[in-house]
Amino acid sequence: KWKGRAKMENLKPCPFCGSKDIKVRNIMDAYAIGCPTTDCLGQLIHNRTYISEELAVRKWNERAVSLDWEPAL
Repeated sequence: KWKGRAKMENLKPCPFCGSKDIKVRNIMDAYAIGCPTTDCLGQLIHNRTYISEELAVRKWNERAVSLDWEPAL
């Protein structure tokens, strides 16, 4: 299923499982990106396709909320 690896070094890990093994798939000149980890919600992302690998990576890296913070106690 997953053939390629995203070429960008700044690719964010999966927001669902934390995996850094994110892959880009080429499907008839369209690109999908997602997490290949079994049972991860990040696999659902590959249902959406983009016109370029760069756009797929940019969309993957867009996050509404950063997970790099700790709540104040």
